[in-house]
Amino acid sequence: MMTKENELKVYIEEEKKWENMLFIKSKKDPVRLNFNKYFVSLVHFLSDLCYQRNYIAIEVLRLYYPLDLCLTIITNDSYQYDIRDAFCVLT
Repeated sequence: MMTKENELKVYIEEEKKWENMLFIKSKKDPVRLNFNKYFVSLVHFLSDLCYQRNYIAIEVLRLYYPLDLCLTIITNDSYQYDIRDAFCVLT
């Protein structure tokens, strides 16, 4: 989820709270590190769904990950490289 402050936040079920993706990997908590790996894998999976111009998947994903969100994440140096890389592949 992207907030008005251009921050990518995700919901961590174990703790029942929203967490900013900027700080997920910086905390050496195993739950957060696993979640980071999961999220990066999810974005790569979503990019695989769009492979070879799968227009059905592309139209659905545009609702959840608009181009301006992807570009904001890619160009923000504060995000980890693996997250930025995953969004580069998605776009």
